[in-house]
Amino acid sequence: LLLRGSMLARMGGDEFTVVIPEVSKPEDAETVARHILRAFSRPFEVNGREQFVSASIGLCFYPEDAKTPSDLLRCADVAVYRAKAAGKGLFRRYNASMNRATERQLRIQNELHRAIEREELSLDYQAQFSMEDRALTGAEALLRWNSAALGPTGPSEFIPVAETSGLVIPVGKWALDRVCRQIADWERSGRVPITVAVNVSAIQFAERDFLECIWSVLQKHQIDPYRLVLELTESSIMRDYEESAAKIGILRQIGVSVAIDDFGTGYSSLSSLERLHPDSLKIDKSFIQRIAPSEPRPAIVKAIIGLAHSLGMRVVAEGIETDYQLKTLREFGCHAGQGYLLSAPLAGEAFQELLSA
Repeated sequence: LLLRGSMLARMGGDEFTVVIPEVSKPEDAETVARHILRAFSRPFEVNGREQFVSASIGLCFYPEDAKTPSDLLRCADVAVYRAKAAGKGLFRRYNASMNRATERQLRIQNELHRAIEREELSLDYQAQFSMEDRALTGAEALLRWNSAALGPTGPSEFIPVAETSGLVIPVGKWALDRVCRQIADWERSGRVPITVAVNVSAIQFAERDFLECIWSVLQKHQIDPYRLVLELTESSIMRDYEESAAKIGILRQIGVSVAIDDFGTGYSSLSSLERLHPDSLKIDKSFIQRIAPSEPRPAIVKAIIGLAHSLGMRVVAEGIETDYQLKTLREFGCHAGQGYLLSAPLAGEAFQELLSA
């Protein structure tokens, strides 16, 4: 696969570097990349079973792209990140236009590797209130990252990087453990028991040991499974419908609630929704934002709430920011809601005061 004199080195984890000493033209390196990807397109036999492994390759050249070993590795990192973002089994050649956005993403990825051990991650909690009497019924845990190197970095920026790099698995496990520990702390201090929802990525949900992880963290912190709500997106459960249905069924058996987050933006059918039968639907905030006196009556929101009622599911609206939105949702029969009109996200200690009110 490699040209004569080439060197292959493992850099760490699943990252490898190939150094090709003499390349007469860039097309030669691209040919090597194609040979490597073609080799990975065939299954590997491990303990008598076929296993498929994908690869992404970034190419850079000396001295056109960089003149030092460290800069060459950095440019290759930028190119391979672009290859991963474009899909599996691809290669990309580095060019200077990749630098700004991709280097930011790579820096986020590198810093996120150490965010847990540096204790840079935290959770805020946004309260959920009953539409009927404004009683506090639950909360959604929101992940925050205050990086020592990057400063406060929003979830919209670091979560996509975590998903493409696989870091969403350890970050997701950290968030789940921290939520369960917080529930246990609140219960021990005699606070009003509520449900707390935590977002679960499609990658995390697809892990083989996902159910074992859930059970393990519940046992570790000795909390009532009913207090935990897992929020899944429509797209995550429809990736493998049969497996999702089985996992959701087991979660409901042990007492853990399941909510479909951002409902209305995915592609689940009515029949699949009826069979999966999650405990609740969360209406995406993009629909809530369209509820205004100057706009037509929100037929989609009304239909979602009616659908939830007919299937015996609870419905939660997120992103409530005006009294008009609150009034309309109450008229439609929405069970609960969250948003800045009701309460901004609060750190654990501040939210504890809300529980005591």
